[in-house]
Amino acid sequence: MFTAPEPAVRDRMLSAWDRAYDLLGLTGAAGGEVWGYAGRTLSGVATALDSPVWLRLVSDPAGKEGGKLWEGPKEAEQHAPSAVPRPRLIGLRDWSADG
Repeated sequence: MFTAPEPAVRDRMLSAWDRAYDLLGLTGAAGGEVWGYAGRTLSGVATALDSPVWLRLVSDPAGKEGGKLWEGPKEAEQHAPSAVPRPRLIGLRDWSADG
């Protein structure tokens, strides 16, 4: 776990976090913010259909998206044996805003 990034990155990520909540119909954050390296990811507990879920947001400037950080959760869901303990992937949303 890392500390919150510089203010401009923090603000961009928190704005994207709010957008993700809207797109996915999430409510009620519980717990705190879990920041990834250099503010590239932001994760935390949310609620979907009265069940707790783990939201993981990945955000980068245009042209820097992709790679393991971006594709890792989908690849793990498709290829890791179901016996490997991890949060189940229940949905993905990609969008771009402000470049």
